[in-house]
Amino acid sequence: MVFHRHRHGHHRGPWGPWNTGRRFFGQGELRLAILSLLSEEPMHGYELMNRLEERLDGTYKASAGAIYPTLQQLEDEGLLVSEKEGGKKVCRLTPQGEEEVAARKDDTEALWARANEWGQWGFINDPTMITLAKPMRQLMKSIKKTLCKTHDAATVFEVEKIITKAQAEIDELIQ
Repeated sequence: MVFHRHRHGHHRGPWGPWNTGRRFFGQGELRLAILSLLSEEPMHGYELMNRLEERLDGTYKASAGAIYPTLQQLEDEGLLVSEKEGGKKVCRLTPQGEEEVAARKDDTEALWARANEWGQWGFINDPTMITLAKPMRQLMKSIKKTLCKTHDAATVFEVEKIITKAQAEIDELIQ
């Protein structure tokens, strides 16, 4: 079994965003996400921050220090304009911004597919689940260590049996 790394060195695996050290956005991806969201409707910075958090079911929280400089960069590039509305700067895509979104459609779809994958792990932020995060991380580390040392099918089969048995025992708790 091989554990692949994302091009920025972050693990890409089924264990979700609570894997320590993993960041959701790679280089240029926050920019792309903002453009994509603005292609749906004009928004101000705080709305964008909330929408990003919603898209990732709370597993990512955008900071003003990331959003507002990116908005300024996009405006400087001519991809969006901001106008005061009701005391807030509302951002809208320019025709060039719409062209950028259309040209990066495949990248955007891949980004939101990954966001959906991360969003499925949103439950992990529940206080009850937080107590389980450390033992689950330790379990994943043990599995990774075992499978990285031995690549034989018998070991993979044994690990699968152990996990399946544990899952069955946990499922019995609610039956």
